[in-house]
Amino acid sequence: MKVDKSNMLWFLVGLGSQMQIVASLSFTELFALIAGPYLFLKNSYYLKRDGIMPFLVLALCVFFGCAVACLANHTPGLFVLRGFAVTTIIPCAIVTAHGMMRKNPNGFKWYFLGGAISMVLCTFIFQKSVEVWQWADGAAGDAASAGIMAGPLFWVSRLGGFVMLLTNGWYLHTPILWDVPAALFMSGFALLTTESGRSAALGSLAFVTILLIGGKSMRTMRRRLCAHFGLICLLGVGCIFLAKAGYSVAAERGWLGEKAYKKYEMQTRGDKSLKKLLLGGRMESFCGLIACADKPIVGFGPWAQDKWGYVEEFLAKYGDPEDLKRLLSRRRTGDYTDSLIPCHAYITSFWLWYGIFGLVFWLYVLFVFMRYLKQDCWAVPQWFAWLACGIPGYCWQIFFSPLNNRFSPILFVVACLMARAVRKGTFVLPRDMQEEIIENERKRA
Repeated sequence: MKVDKSNMLWFLVGLGSQMQIVASLSFTELFALIAGPYLFLKNSYYLKRDGIMPFLVLALCVFFGCAVACLANHTPGLFVLRGFAVTTIIPCAIVTAHGMMRKNPNGFKWYFLGGAISMVLCTFIFQKSVEVWQWADGAAGDAASAGIMAGPLFWVSRLGGFVMLLTNGWYLHTPILWDVPAALFMSGFALLTTESGRSAALGSLAFVTILLIGGKSMRTMRRRLCAHFGLICLLGVGCIFLAKAGYSVAAERGWLGEKAYKKYEMQTRGDKSLKKLLLGGRMESFCGLIACADKPIVGFGPWAQDKWGYVEEFLAKYGDPEDLKRLLSRRRTGDYTDSLIPCHAYITSFWLWYGIFGLVFWLYVLFVFMRYLKQDCWAVPQWFAWLACGIPGYCWQIFFSPLNNRFSPILFVVACLMARAVRKGTFVLPRDMQEEIIENERKRA
């Protein structure tokens, strides 16, 4: 049996995406670092033609911003290296992802298969780094990591890769009766087995909503989603408040378990508004914004220490006295990680560490996402579940999650840009994908 080398490359890149060689550098990121410069020289014309160059230029600006921030803030050598490692991987990942998509735009499904397997293998074979901001008393380090790995939230991502594999990779061939229950299962699993599963549950519900709106044909994607994008956004804002009300009722009545109830009580003590729920549950995401406001242009440099008391200021306004007491107790131990300015979000960490270019980089990504949903989501229907339905989850990560995997989010953005190139006619899909689209449209006419 002849193996398609391009599909095998996609699979291997997915397989290496979670397997870390040293520190947090994965095999896939190492591949991107090696292949990126070569592919840039080879495909520079196509990077411009396919509309990837603005994204690449912004990534290089973040690299420059890292250099300026390190010099201005006298960042320690180890964190200078870590900062440049991240800001070097990203432009290389952009070029590598573009080269792979140009070569075989239908190979993404094998990346998902490799990624799902990788998530399991890295747990048992390769040591996956876990960064912990631990407020509770007790041991950190290996013990904290083991505690996280033993919890159900850790396994949501492991299970999700397999449950959603067919929908994300073979969307035009899966029935709605599989797609919707699979996503709803992940939503229910996250809510009922974890006290921190709100984001995963909301992402799954948003996935199902967009899937039902867009359907499986180019015609319905354009007519329902693109044509009514503004109205859908307004309804989406309203759904956030409905979701908050539903979560409050479920947590208060104990439907989500005792741990979820205690967490809800802690986050909303004295105020049950949406603002308080967000601020109480995402201190690491919002606290860094106070610091960003003080140095919005240059930033503080990679993994900046909190020498100005930003955490104390934030907790004094929005936190609980017990949180502040635990923080001060932990800082007396002298652990370096406990003295960092928390920035538990893509956009906050990049702005805080690399200055204004870090903020602009992720604002551009958000713009690409909105433009894709408004104009380009129908151009490659095979990618609809992966991209259109996946955008709400990535938006949540941009605002509320740390950037642990540097390749997958970059591949996601490059795919959105390539869908635009397909719509504009600057990139032509291979014949098998075109025939698949024609046959799918004929069946669903």
